[in-house]
Amino acid sequence: MNIKFKYPCALLQPFIECYWSWESDNSEYEPYHLPRVIPSTNMEMILYYKEPFSISDHKGDGHRLPQSHFVFWMSEAYSLSLPKEKEMGFVAVRFRPGCFAHFFRGAMDELTETFLPISEVWGASGIELTERVMAVVNFEERIQLIESFLLGKIALHVKNNDIVHFAVTALLNHSGNMKIRDIMHSLHVSERQFQRSFKQTMGIPAKQFQRIMRFESTIKQFMQHDHTYHLSIILAHGYYDQSHFYKEFQELISATPRDFLLDKRYMSLFYNTPTEG
Repeated sequence: MNIKFKYPCALLQPFIECYWSWESDNSEYEPYHLPRVIPSTNMEMILYYKEPFSISDHKGDGHRLPQSHFVFWMSEAYSLSLPKEKEMGFVAVRFRPGCFAHFFRGAMDELTETFLPISEVWGASGIELTERVMAVVNFEERIQLIESFLLGKIALHVKNNDIVHFAVTALLNHSGNMKIRDIMHSLHVSERQFQRSFKQTMGIPAKQFQRIMRFESTIKQFMQHDHTYHLSIILAHGYYDQSHFYKEFQELISATPRDFLLDKRYMSLFYNTPTEG
């Protein structure tokens, strides 16, 4: 398996967390090792230069993903697969929460719960980017193409929304364990104004964003500690008790925490980010 990370240039660092790539052939990485992907506050742009993954949800419904696509606010976990005879290779852009709006002219709430092809967001220019990424042969060249493209898009579409930026930063700093009404009080805005602005920028309501953020942060903390700390982590994230968290877990993952955490695939790069510096 060949995994690479790169941080964006200074102009894009406020909007993009990292670029990353995952490549292997079938002798290294069997299809059944691919992870189950949990709901996340991150938004990803994926460009395959080899065979795209197929996905299946908790009902077992599945389909092959587009050659290049976005992953927007999936509220349920899903699984990935790849035919045995196919090689895996893709490069991805991980946008910071709420920051894709700076690269897109349309309404964000039209993009949720879907693996949307890049061509449906950026038209012919998105198709051209996909073709150029597939044509080059190394990670650095792919990142140069993608970064140049994104710099052009942000020059056209960059937006400022201090209300949403403040709210997202506050929720991030508290791992989602903060009351929305306290944020609105700090901003001195009405609930109607806040909720409308938040959904226009983020694509989902503030309460849903908070729920996913809190859950994602809890799972990441689980990865860093053994099971003896799990109850403390659950309570620190604002869950009432274990049963409250387990109910949330089953609604979002359709599995028990025990079954999920015993599956070593949950340590996947899909949930981890390299250390800064």
